[in-house]
Amino acid sequence: MGEYASKGVAGTGLGLGIAGTALGLLNGNGGNVLGGLLGGGSTNRMSELLAENSMLKSENYSDKVAKEVYAQTVADNNALKEEMFNFIKPISDQVVQNQVDSAVLKAQIEKDKEIAKLQMENCCCQINGKIDMVASTSACGIAQLNNIVSNITKTIVPISSVCPQPMPQFNSWSAPTTTTTTGG
Repeated sequence: MGEYASKGVAGTGLGLGIAGTALGLLNGNGGNVLGGLLGGGSTNRMSELLAENSMLKSENYSDKVAKEVYAQTVADNNALKEEMFNFIKPISDQVVQNQVDSAVLKAQIEKDKEIAKLQMENCCCQINGKIDMVASTSACGIAQLNNIVSNITKTIVPISSVCPQPMPQFNSWSAPTTTTTTGG
């Protein structure tokens, strides 16, 4: 936009300058076409003043247009800045919220790990306590069983109380006394 505006300002200024110069040259009080440049005296000064006036008007106009273009550029930049801010602000806020949420989640994970570790230690202590209790009870039972077994082996146990029935110490087998012959 600025490129076209500056071309327009330059073209306008140039056009007004040329027009002013032409009017100054043509203003010759009905005399010659060059407005007294070739010997008219007072009309020559008048032409210079008209040309200068036209040049100043064109410069003033181009300054005015340039000022308007600059003011519009500043307004457009401010509007664009505001639009970009309105677009970026929610994204920026979301990024900050995500960082906060991430920090909270990390803290929660660490807390959960610590709780799980404490629960495991407590559970292990409970399991170890139960194992110790079972071991103590078993040791007591084994000690009682040993006492009973040692008492049993110190006394004579009737053969009818033993299962399976043991073989008698002395069996009633006797060697055969007669020989049998088989005929053949």
